[in-house]
Amino acid sequence: MEVHGGDEDRELGDEVGIRRPSLLYRFPSKDALYRETVMVSFSDWFDLLGDAARREHVITVLRAAADPAA
Repeated sequence: MEVHGGDEDRELGDEVGIRRPSLLYRFPSKDALYRETVMVSFSDWFDLLGDAARREHVITVLRAAADPAA
């Protein structure tokens, strides 16, 4: 079962400046390519969400420490 489409792979490789064999070597399936694209595209956003979650946790801990009755 072929997971890549020949013409699509060639077009994508041309677009990003790599040859089709390199593309197929790095990404064994379209799912792997899509997954990596999403992770790279949204990595800054994921970092911001993580930072926000950690900040909220710190704020909660500080509030609890400041108000022992809570």
